[in-house]
Amino acid sequence: MPGSLHIPLEQILQCGWDALDVHGVGGEVVIVCKSGVRSQRAARTLLLERPATTVSSLRGGTVEWFARIRGSELVY
Repeated sequence: MPGSLHIPLEQILQCGWDALDVHGVGGEVVIVCKSGVRSQRAARTLLLERPATTVSSLRGGTVEWFARIRGSELVY
């Protein structure tokens, strides 16, 4: 996705917001993964650290997003 950063879940779990702050991430954050499970976990971790921030997880991940946009299943 244009303008996105790849930050592994493990890094977010270990470093929290520091993993994003080093890249100058601010404002609204949308976390994305293949199925939505890891992104949900990452979003919860970030929200626990900074409850007043706007952090979302893309429900269903890239698989569901692709299916809605293209009308077909994404195959990896």
